[in-house]
Amino acid sequence: MTSEVLLGVVNPNGTVYIVQITNLSSFLDFGDKYLNGYQSFKEFETEVYSKKYNIKEGNSQAINELNFLKFVQAKNLGVNVYKSVYPFSEFQKLTIVNSQTFPETCN
Repeated sequence: MTSEVLLGVVNPNGTVYIVQITNLSSFLDFGDKYLNGYQSFKEFETEVYSKKYNIKEGNSQAINELNFLKFVQAKNLGVNVYKSVYPFSEFQKLTIVNSQTFPETCN
């Protein structure tokens, strides 16, 4: 039996992002290192997420998508990232190709 873990979030523009955990061990290792309590999370949020990878509320959606994918690769999170917009009939797997976000249709 296989089991999948999916996490979803909707941004203020109505874009849906789904994170599929493909390597639970890598994902848990990341959580143990960076998300093990409130203080470690706040340090991660400020130093890694915002400063190092420049993922911020004021950025364009495209910049944050690319920077988030760079973060996912660099930290070896063991996840795939998917994106959809209303009416959610098509999802795209987001990857990086030639330093650009590449949306690959997957339905």
